[in-house]
Amino acid sequence: MSPRIQQLFTQRRILGGIASLFLLLALGAVADGLQHMARQDASQLVIIAGESVPISGWVPANATSQASIHIQPPLSFALRGQQTGYYLGGNQWLGTITAPETTPEGNFTASVLFPGAPAQEFHIRVVSSAAHAQRLAPSVLIRTLGVHPYLIAAILATCGGGTAIAIYRLSSTLEKLLALQNLAETTIDHRGRLTVPWGSRHGLTPETRLAVVLPGGEAVGYAQVVNVWEDHARASCPGVRGVVLVARPAPH
Repeated sequence: MSPRIQQLFTQRRILGGIASLFLLLALGAVADGLQHMARQDASQLVIIAGESVPISGWVPANATSQASIHIQPPLSFALRGQQTGYYLGGNQWLGTITAPETTPEGNFTASVLFPGAPAQEFHIRVVSSAAHAQRLAPSVLIRTLGVHPYLIAAILATCGGGTAIAIYRLSSTLEKLLALQNLAETTIDHRGRLTVPWGSRHGLTPETRLAVVLPGGEAVGYAQVVNVWEDHARASCPGVRGVVLVARPAPH
């Protein structure tokens, strides 16, 4: 087996490890994003002094008058209107809470009360900087990197996809180079069975023995052909498992 083939096997193995790492990291980022969403409470708000945040709540179906709004100064609360829709489950009010630049750090409360309905309460944490707000995020990635975990997952998944494409191209090149040397890559399962891409039209019979070589070039024995079809065959190689190379016998 040529050094070029061994080099390609090594490169593919390394890329496979890199692709697996990208996938695991992407799954970890998705998990972090899910727990961020699960722990994020719409009634718990963090506002940077000098900025505003949008909020929303439900309008009771039997509401007959405007809601009364209570908020601790110096915060201000402004209603921006309503929206409705089937997937929203009814009417929803939209509002904005603003914290002036002079607002001291601390905890504040606000409530929206429709007559005959429970009060919709909000707990607001005012902080002085974006870095402080970042440290309060439920997401580990947001706290440490300041980037949303789903964005990180998308980047990692894209890198993993690019690595997978590189692996596919390497495999195609390997297949062509192996064919030039009458070799084929296959996998031996836990029962010692393997399939080869040669059959009766290539001269294989149930008596054919095929040399088995590891990708590193080490010979491990022979595989005995068991079943033969026109374009492929099944063989047995007890005691060997995993990815191997099988040598096509020379035509008689």
